[in-house]
Amino acid sequence: AHPWSGANEFFQTCSTKYLAVGGGGNFALCLDADLLHCTSGPCRTFQGLENRSLSSSPSFTTDGVELWALHALSSKPRSSTLG
Repeated sequence: AHPWSGANEFFQTCSTKYLAVGGGGNFALCLDADLLHCTSGPCRTFQGLENRSLSSSPSFTTDGVELWALHALSSKPRSSTLG
């Protein structure tokens, strides 16, 4: 794991074309919309990645991706109906 460097707050960003982590020069990790094609480059957001990427090649493909979603806890029950 690479702790936050404090240099910026570019933790994550996304669009319909990509999902990226880190920033300040390059993304530490950027997955295309297909979640198959990736890039990685030096990034100032995380310690230890200022001068190197997460992979030996700047472009690569994944074998698989696992995504997690975190939700805030609420004291109110959420309704399952709209309106």
